[in-house]
Amino acid sequence: MNIWGVAIPGLAMAADELPAHHGLLRLDNPEIGAGPELGAGSYDLVDVAAIHAETIECLTKGREDPFWVIGMSMGGMIVSHLATTYRAKLPLDTRFLFIDTTANLPTNPAVPDAVMVEWATAKPGRVDDFRRILSPFFAPNFLVDKPALAETYFRYRALGENKQTTKAFFRQLSALRRFDGQLTFSKADPVSALFIHAANDQILQQSHAEDLKGLCPNVRHLVLPGLGHMANLEQPALFDPRKTSHGW
Repeated sequence: MNIWGVAIPGLAMAADELPAHHGLLRLDNPEIGAGPELGAGSYDLVDVAAIHAETIECLTKGREDPFWVIGMSMGGMIVSHLATTYRAKLPLDTRFLFIDTTANLPTNPAVPDAVMVEWATAKPGRVDDFRRILSPFFAPNFLVDKPALAETYFRYRALGENKQTTKAFFRQLSALRRFDGQLTFSKADPVSALFIHAANDQILQQSHAEDLKGLCPNVRHLVLPGLGHMANLEQPALFDPRKTSHGW
């Protein structure tokens, strides 16, 4: 297969939850799906980016044509390190697409304490718990228009089909909460980066989009009406920027 890009999922998302576009390699983060196991200590998202950077470097050695690196939500935070900290490991003509992500500033965290406490109450196997907690991740119109698809996702997560243990989830969440995007997003290259923000995101609300616009004002920022946080299910075409009007 001719790989034209990679996509990195968000918190508690296995790579196969991302759209399966031909030529797009979906990369699992550690300790979820087919992702690698890490040591017993804590880790940071820059450590996750280092793993993905090695994979991309192996995939693209000698490549000269355009290559896309796509990150959704927490995946966008990881990609911010690929676009800066590990930029030298990637092809010269790499383009970075950030879908509904956040800088996770101390003044505007991605996961406030109250939300974290609520998530901690979800019990494995209890679909009602996951339906309650995950419904706000979708745009309201999506829940009305495609209730069966949303319900399938609630069951998928409740039954642990993403192969992430509760311990692994909280290790990942801890790494996310320590991320400081001011250090990476402020260095984003206006030529190679594009941000897509969801207008109906109830999780990363518009204040997160404004944070990113403030950190990288010279980069393109698109706000899509009607889109919630689950772009992978709501608008899967976004994950193939070669075929959309949002591509370069």
